[in-house]
Amino acid sequence: MSSGLKSRSALITGLVLLLVIAGVVTGLAVSSGSNTPHTGTTLPAGETITTTVPKYLASQTVRSEVTFVPGSCLYKSGAWHFDGTVKNPENYARKYEIVVDFASQKGDTVQDTKVVTFANLAAQATSKWTVSGAKGDADLFCVIRFALAQRAS
Repeated sequence: MSSGLKSRSALITGLVLLLVIAGVVTGLAVSSGSNTPHTGTTLPAGETITTTVPKYLASQTVRSEVTFVPGSCLYKSGAWHFDGTVKNPENYARKYEIVVDFASQKGDTVQDTKVVTFANLAAQATSKWTVSGAKGDADLFCVIRFALAQRAS
């Protein structure tokens, strides 16, 4: 193996290790997949889904305000579905961005990423969220990579 390939391999290994450590430190939420049908068919009010991942800002992290429904990482009609709840504890409206990964069971390779966005979650409000992705892929699990919030404009 050439020194260039060794360096690249070492870099990739280091990045994977860093991501694993970051997941442990930040408390990634993980839900294993299941073949039980998903019952939700529409997005909750105020929710949009995109694939553009926002820049992680530690000052905006609100992972503790976002939860997932245990057992909700489900495969139905050729796609994975994942549900949860977000609660705004503040006395002002906030914009929330929840980054969800659909990852493989073996090797933890991310197959798809979706971003659930609430542009204006009212003060003291709680809302359910739902997202689907990774069409056609089997044996995946769902991960809340991170959640961010800022004062709504």
